Amino acid sequence: MDKTRLIAEFSRAVIARSGIVFCGAGLSKPSGLPMWEEILDEPRKELKLPSDFTDLTLVAQYYIANIPGGRERLEAIVRSHLSVAAAPSRAHRLLSQIPVAEIWTTNYDTLLEQVLPTANVRRQDRDLIEAQREDVGVTICKMHGDFSIPESKPKIVISRDDFEIYPNQYPRMWTRLTSLFSTQTILFIGISFSDPNMMHLLSLTRSKFVSGNRQHYTIFKKPETKENALIHEYRVRDLESRGIAVIEVDDYAEIDDVLSGVVARAQPPYVYIGGSFAPDDKIDQFCSALGALLADTRIGVVSGGNRAGLLVSNGLGDSLEAHGRYDPSRILFYFQAKETTPPPFERRLGTIRFQGIDRDAMRELMIGKARAAVFIGGADGTRREIEIAKARGIPLIPIGGTGGAAAELWKSLRAALSSNVIGGGPISDCEFETLNVVPFPAAATAKSLIERAVFG
Repeated sequence: MDKTRLIAEFSRAVIARSGIVFCGAGLSKPSGLPMWEEILDEPRKELKLPSDFTDLTLVAQYYIANIPGGRERLEAIVRSHLSVAAAPSRAHRLLSQIPVAEIWTTNYDTLLEQVLPTANVRRQDRDLIEAQREDVGVTICKMHGDFSIPESKPKIVISRDDFEIYPNQYPRMWTRLTSLFSTQTILFIGISFSDPNMMHLLSLTRSKFVSGNRQHYTIFKKPETKENALIHEYRVRDLESRGIAVIEVDDYAEIDDVLSGVVARAQPPYVYIGGSFAPDDKIDQFCSALGALLADTRIGVVSGGNRAGLLVSNGLGDSLEAHGRYDPSRILFYFQAKETTPPPFERRLGTIRFQGIDRDAMRELMIGKARAAVFIGGADGTRREIEIAKARGIPLIPIGGTGGAAAELWKSLRAALSSNVIGGGPISDCEFETLNVVPFPAAATAKSLIERAVFG
């Protein structure tokens, strides 16, 4: 399976409220936190175990059983390793923008809580008992606990015994997790299924999981040596037989690309309208026509109230009203709170939101709400919006015939058109050329490309 298919399929699950994320230690590695091999190296040496002894849960088990005060000392070692200054990575921040109901993790660190400060955090069984029906937003389930649990012994799940008695020790957490395997679509991030933690988890969940119930996904780095290629192939086959599709990447940094794509595709169906231009009959007609065409879709419009955004929004609003389907949530305008009044409107339209942030932060906010971005004319501000949209992996639709930054973007994309994929497929030469012909057929082509980008 490739990244494009993963992004499309998992995004659909998120939109349907049936997608969750499961994170492992690899998610926190770019933040500077150590992997398990590093954390348990000191206990392994203290036990005088050989360096090739790689069963880390057994290292923890032996340490607890054979070192005086072993449990407390081991937890102190883990805590000290996690006490280094660490900030959430880009992957953490992207993850916080995906509208999932639950995020599960085996990690003890608090990086997820930092990017999701209002999340409901469940660290132990009684947290699930105390969970309120009215809880809203995302829930973080830390199935192996963390060091913030008061008066708890043990505070974390780490040893062989801890894993083996997990279903009985944490019955509510375990029942919840195993039910998710058959009712939700799970994206595993930062997890190596050869790690002892995950091997124990899978050995337990496999007894509950029936292949074919749900499709799950994980991301693997391709092996760097021929010696590891065969093992890698067997592991992939085994996981896929269990209903976990494997997406192979050349570098783990590509996880950010996947998350960025999911962020864009899992948002409510809005298109961002960016750009600016002096009054021009053809461009005005294009904007109005595009808005009217979007009325036949489920797609809404978000903008900063620029001329292009206003005209497209007016076209959408007029068409919706004419057919008795007007909905103010289909049209979003954002303005900075410091502005006393927004630009003049011909009539009341859509939903206006004031944000107390600077202009660039507002651009990030608006574009972050869209699954696609259309650019019409524009200058330096529009060039900055294009940079933001590119960084977020949002499909770009430049109306070349409107000049300015949009024309510049059209030319740059035209030079590598075969690699410009929207909705799982490249844009044809004919389609792309018509974006230069305003008002028509550019409006019809733009509408078609927006639909592909949003729903494809």
